[in-house]
Amino acid sequence: QESITRFALATIYFSLHGEDWIHQEGWLSDEPYCSSNGGGEPTWYGIQCHDHRQGVNRTASFQIQELQLTHNHLVTQQGLPPALVLLEALEILWVEENSIAGTLDAKVLPSSLQLLYASSNDFTGPVPEDLPTSFFLQDNDFQGTFPEPYCSNDEDAPLIEQFKIDCQKVLCPVWCCGTLNCF
Repeated sequence: QESITRFALATIYFSLHGEDWIHQEGWLSDEPYCSSNGGGEPTWYGIQCHDHRQGVNRTASFQIQELQLTHNHLVTQQGLPPALVLLEALEILWVEENSIAGTLDAKVLPSSLQLLYASSNDFTGPVPEDLPTSFFLQDNDFQGTFPEPYCSNDEDAPLIEQFKIDCQKVLCPVWCCGTLNCF
């Protein structure tokens, strides 16, 4: 698992022009990406881990729970890197206030993701239907209609806890988006 995670992190770094990031401490180093005790200061900038106990002997397996790269000069025209899906325990992703352009493809997000902060970028196209339960996408260039399943009362509809969207650019019924969710 560690080699897959290191591969994913290196791919994310190069896909988002990591050499130009404001903070890149620890990235691509031989240092553990998770601190040795699972708490403490991270050795790689923006990475927070938690301890997953597995197996009968309950050996510790530190996995990335949160990636915080807000306002860090992430740049791409290709949207979020597909390697994100390899971070299987990722629950929170912060990529606000960067220069990420292209469409937002929900297929590159791990199924464990619960919270996506991607406001103030240059995303275009429609808002995807398979986003985490909370997402913040305001101050982008999304267009079209807000996905109908998010507004449905159907029990099979995706559960949305909170979201923000530009209702001036993305058509969203008032009864669904309301003033609290519109930016």
